[in-house]
Amino acid sequence: MSVDWEEKYNRFVSASKEQNKEEMSKIQEEVQEFFLNPSQEDVEWIKSYLSDDNRKWFVGTNIRGLSAFSEELFIPLMSAAIEEINPDFNRTFVEPCMKAFGARRVNEYLLHILERGPPFEQAGAVNALYWAQIPLNYEMKNIDIEAEPDSQFTLKNATEESRKAYLELADIWQKKHLLYLEHFVKSKHTEVQQSLIPSLDLNEEHYPESHKFLVAKAIKIAKSHPDEYIRHRLGVQLGTEKYLKPLPYRRKDHGKKKKSLKERIERISKKFKE
Repeated sequence: MSVDWEEKYNRFVSASKEQNKEEMSKIQEEVQEFFLNPSQEDVEWIKSYLSDDNRKWFVGTNIRGLSAFSEELFIPLMSAAIEEINPDFNRTFVEPCMKAFGARRVNEYLLHILERGPPFEQAGAVNALYWAQIPLNYEMKNIDIEAEPDSQFTLKNATEESRKAYLELADIWQKKHLLYLEHFVKSKHTEVQQSLIPSLDLNEEHYPESHKFLVAKAIKIAKSHPDEYIRHRLGVQLGTEKYLKPLPYRRKDHGKKKKSLKERIERISKKFKE
């Protein structure tokens, strides 16, 4: 049996405006069971909400906290994360998938979009990957951090549990490392390069022989790039600038007719299976 999504949404909006946390929590409890076991009608409603710039936050907010939900919601949530132009707010859709499907599944999917998606989605996937990392936790060995500012925060000094979780995805981190450099050099799209450069490693010693020469190319491209943000971030990477400017928002449509979420999901699903 499907839920009346419009009724739930309207109640949630009213409760949000009134800052009625009790009512918001009640609505969350009411809809969460439908994220776990949605009917096909529910899935279509959820997809339509995730393609709407206002209603998508209703889904993102209320799916939080669930450790599992329907497999059919994975790609729609990932698509919402990729489409979101605010590189902070996209975490609303990434983090539930990290919790329900795991870091490997999320990272593999987003890296696939970076490899094979159109430029707008490539940039969105890179932005979403920021929230798909495995954090390393530390037990401070020296309270006086000024004495050893960097030596404590290494993989070697991470807690055993967080180090193990991180190393289980070593192949993913290596693939990501190489793809970022490759795509920064070969992309002709400024927004893709803008999204890549904050996380781009420009130390050629960190790359295999096959990729070392690309580091010099990347630096040359960034130095002469017409985009001010890319030149700025190169300065940060090289230590000539300290102030961090925020990543510019992507343009939503690039002057082209935007495909529906359903069309995008079908296209992405087809490519992901190839």
